[in-house]
Amino acid sequence: TKTKYGTSKWVKNRDREGGYLCRSCFTIQRNSGRIFSASRKKNISFGIRRALDAGAIMGPKVHRIDETVFDTLTEQSAYWVGSLMADGNIYTGKTGNPRIALTLAERDREHLVKFGKFLGCTNPIFLKIVMVNGKVWNQYTLRFSSKRIAEKLIEFGVTARKSLTAKVIGLEDNKHFWRGVLDGDGYIKNKDGKDGDKVIVVGSYHLMRQFKDFIMHNIPGSVVRVKQNKKYYRLYIYSYTARMLLEMLYRDCHIALDRKLVKARRMFSYIQ
Repeated sequence: TKTKYGTSKWVKNRDREGGYLCRSCFTIQRNSGRIFSASRKKNISFGIRRALDAGAIMGPKVHRIDETVFDTLTEQSAYWVGSLMADGNIYTGKTGNPRIALTLAERDREHLVKFGKFLGCTNPIFLKIVMVNGKVWNQYTLRFSSKRIAEKLIEFGVTARKSLTAKVIGLEDNKHFWRGVLDGDGYIKNKDGKDGDKVIVVGSYHLMRQFKDFIMHNIPGSVVRVKQNKKYYRLYIYSYTARMLLEMLYRDCHIALDRKLVKARRMFSYIQ
């Protein structure tokens, strides 16, 4: 806040001896905890958006992130695009900045640590408690803000509210991408004397059709079925096709969900 002469307004901060705050910070501190009217909240939000559009920086960045990680297509970047397609979320924060989040089950927390290292991200991993069908589940989430990364992910088809409409763009024949999708929304079942080897993947109609096309193109004679299950679709792969698929996706890979990598190696070890 500035005076009509262009000089900054300073206010003595009585909470600290000899300390001063700029008028804006003093007002925020003094009003913290108050309930603002809807019109006032709307005006504040409008002011923040105008400031952002004008290039203003809303305070210093607390956490760091490498915003170039998705600029080049590598095994790691393609894999994490697949993971975000399955378990990720892009949404708009209160300041209008796009926010990206990847949420996994409690047992897969260490996989989020790998994602953070890939991003060079110092953001903390948060515990998220959700209730599904009357049961309480612990999940973990890594979320961050980056307009550049959000725009790059959108180019690959990772968009907001994508659950029923997801469709990959440009990575249709990339095995690392599909390994990421399978790690996120897939199920691997090893034969146990009762059932044979099988792989099931859940997703949108378009994404499952793309996965089916990828499998049939790369594994001659493969048998793949896609069936509707309420709003979503399931892709079913059995026996020989399942083993060949997992060998192609997981053999010699450098990034995968550990518990699914163990099952995948067990399955394709039967290939003669």
